[in-house]
Amino acid sequence: MVLLNHKNWANLAINSFWNATYNPVFSIQDANAAFCALENKYWITEWNNKAVGINFHKKEKYLLFQFEQKGNSKFAQNRISCSFSKVLSPKLAMGLGGQIVYFHQAEFPTFNAHFKPFWGLSFTLNEDHIFYCSLSNQDFSSNRSEIPDQLNTQWRYSITEVFSSFISIETGFYRPFTFRVFGILQPLPSLNLCLEINSSESPIQFITNWKTKHLEYQLLNGYHQKMGVSNQLGIAYLW
Repeated sequence: MVLLNHKNWANLAINSFWNATYNPVFSIQDANAAFCALENKYWITEWNNKAVGINFHKKEKYLLFQFEQKGNSKFAQNRISCSFSKVLSPKLAMGLGGQIVYFHQAEFPTFNAHFKPFWGLSFTLNEDHIFYCSLSNQDFSSNRSEIPDQLNTQWRYSITEVFSSFISIETGFYRPFTFRVFGILQPLPSLNLCLEINSSESPIQFITNWKTKHLEYQLLNGYHQKMGVSNQLGIAYLW
C-alpha cells in the first residue's frame, strides 16, 4: 500500500505492492522497497493484522516476498507470498506468483497449508489510461479448490495533473460482486490522498500517503457497516 506518484501508479487501497497477491504487476515500481504494517480491526484488541515484505527490481524484472498474519498468537491466518513480474513492452506487463496459506490455533498444533497460484497483467493504452486484470484465490473455504477463481479488473484514468480516478470490479464463484470507485488527489508532490467508495460491507476507506526521499508512510482508515472502524499504519524504506 505504499505508492509512487499517482501519474505513474494508482494510489488506492488495493493497488500496491502490499497487495500484489491480487495482481503481481502491482509490485512494479522504480525503487527497491522493504515495508511493514500494523492494522487494528474494529478496535478489537485481539484482532491485529501484520504484514512485512521486500520488493526487488532489476532491468524490468521484479521480485516480491511478503508475509501477512491476520489474528493473534492464539488463532491466526498466515499467508506467505512470492511473485515475479516483468515489463514486456512499454504497454504490457505480466506477472505470476504463488502463496501458501495456513492457520495456527493454540489448542490444535497442526499444520494444514494450502497453495494458491495467481496471475495478472497491466495494459497501458496511453499516459492517462491503464487497465489491469488478474486471476487470484484470496478467500479461504473448506469447499473451495486452490484454482484461481476470482477475477479482478481495474481501470485507472488520469483526469488532470493532480487528480485521477480508479474503477475496480471483483467477482468470482465464492466472492460476491464488488464495485469500487476511487478518487485520488495529489495536492503536493510528496502527498497523495485517496477516497474509496465500494459496494461491500466496508463501503468507505480513506488513505493518506506521504513520501520523503527514502521513506513512505501510509495511514488507512476504513469503516465497516456492522463492525465499525479499522486503522492501519504502514512504513516503507525505498532505495
